[in-house]
Amino acid sequence: MFGFGKKKLFEQHQRNLLTCLLFGEFALNSAEESANSDQIEFWETKIGKLRRLQGASLRTGGILDKNDATFVDTFLEKCEATFYESGGGGEKSFEETFAPEVGWEAYLADLKERVS
Repeated sequence: MFGFGKKKLFEQHQRNLLTCLLFGEFALNSAEESANSDQIEFWETKIGKLRRLQGASLRTGGILDKNDATFVDTFLEKCEATFYESGGGGEKSFEETFAPEVGWEAYLADLKERVS
């Protein structure tokens, strides 16, 4: 299905997208609990863009174009910074909290099947 480089890019892009989505949903829930309308609008917009990128990536073999990959990488860094600035984590790091480990292999297999 993929060469080694493409397989690695596919997995990296999909993992980063999913991590951003998981954090975005967490942040959206927090904004809704505090009734912060600006934050709700911000996170709904970002989650919408991430879902569009996820759909677009599946139409291109699961790999994002350079600009979209840069957006996701930068957004992931901002999500991580926001997580630590807000005092999140405690004993867990950002990656431990939001990295898609549980069910990741099944999710990845499903994506590969949908791309094929």
